[in-house]
Amino acid sequence: MTQATPMSAVHAERPSTTSATGEWRVIRCEDVDSIQRIESEWRAVLDRSCGAHPGAEPSRFLDTLEAIQRSASPFVLLFKDGELGRAVVIGRTERAGIQCKLGYIRIRTPRLRTLRLIYGGVVTDGDGAAESRIADELRSLLDERLFECVFTNKLNLDRALMERLDADARSVRREVRPHWVTDLTPHSYDKTMSGHSSKHRSNLRRLDRKLCAHFNDDVELRIVTTAAEAESFAQAMNDIFEKTYKAGIARGQMENVDWRKALVSRAEHGELRAYLLMAGGEPIAYQTGALHRGVYYAEGTAYLPEHQSLRPGTVLMMRVMQDLCDQGAHCIDWGFGDAEYKRLYGTRSWDESSLHIYGAGWRAQVARALDRASVACAVTAKRLAGGELTNRIRRGWRQRAAKSVATAQDGSE
Repeated sequence: MTQATPMSAVHAERPSTTSATGEWRVIRCEDVDSIQRIESEWRAVLDRSCGAHPGAEPSRFLDTLEAIQRSASPFVLLFKDGELGRAVVIGRTERAGIQCKLGYIRIRTPRLRTLRLIYGGVVTDGDGAAESRIADELRSLLDERLFECVFTNKLNLDRALMERLDADARSVRREVRPHWVTDLTPHSYDKTMSGHSSKHRSNLRRLDRKLCAHFNDDVELRIVTTAAEAESFAQAMNDIFEKTYKAGIARGQMENVDWRKALVSRAEHGELRAYLLMAGGEPIAYQTGALHRGVYYAEGTAYLPEHQSLRPGTVLMMRVMQDLCDQGAHCIDWGFGDAEYKRLYGTRSWDESSLHIYGAGWRAQVARALDRASVACAVTAKRLAGGELTNRIRRGWRQRAAKSVATAQDGSE
């Protein structure tokens, strides 16, 4: 993997600015020094919030920004009501095209000055007034032409902020997708799985035995928690990922992140809990994630396709769930996006969607038109195709991507 741009090059020194509306103040921080000056107030907002994502922690945010393999700068907004911090909005600035997709085909738009809010990067103390102020401030950033586009990453549809921004004529809402979680019974894997039939639980044990028998009982779950283990894990993760269909679809996303640095950051904060399923002395599947305040935030998983018939992904997931129960975790957050295993093992979900809010310039308007067209085409195609046909099309795309990856590997050998 390539190395990340040094932090000194990523964070340009810019003065923070403060605007006032009544008793509310909005403090804009655009460099590391100004972020450090508000860090205590930022953390106070997180402490008063309910279930803030670990990526919203100040040090985690800066570490993650450093691991991104492209030019980006921090942009953080602290909302204060008098002397009390009420909300924080966490994002990064970048110049990039908007990714519009038809199926798995990507359409590039003009490059825009974009404020990209991180996932979980809108944190409030639960008061609706704060969300109203956030919506007004984000729109003002476009009116001031400081940005040409604001991207909100996966907001709960029930949030007041989503309702306010979605009503803006300049916004384009992406596909609505469920966000699944699995509630665990701490220290009891058996109770966690008791909601499933005895036949299903027996089948899971049979899959584990089948995998072990295939590899002459040389199967183990390797748990990675330290920075010293992060580099070898990152290499194993990359080796597995490069052989999957995902490599043909999301290669750019993987290459844009220095995963070793990202994993080391999680380890240094005492939250890394990554897993390798070892079989015959070789890694055949992985799961990355962070354990934060009793919640496991799953970040990515894959397995070697040549072992697909042995269901290594399922075996890995069950062993991971058992380990998390042993650790006293009470929930697994699978993140956004739908998948069969999430529907099968998830215990609750909510709907999320992302928004692009565009400015008035011609580049922004061209991007908005392309964005709206791609969303409309996707919605129409899904409605006409129906659920089962959509799934067949998706499987076809995945098979095509997997074949492309296999062909590329054969040609390089």
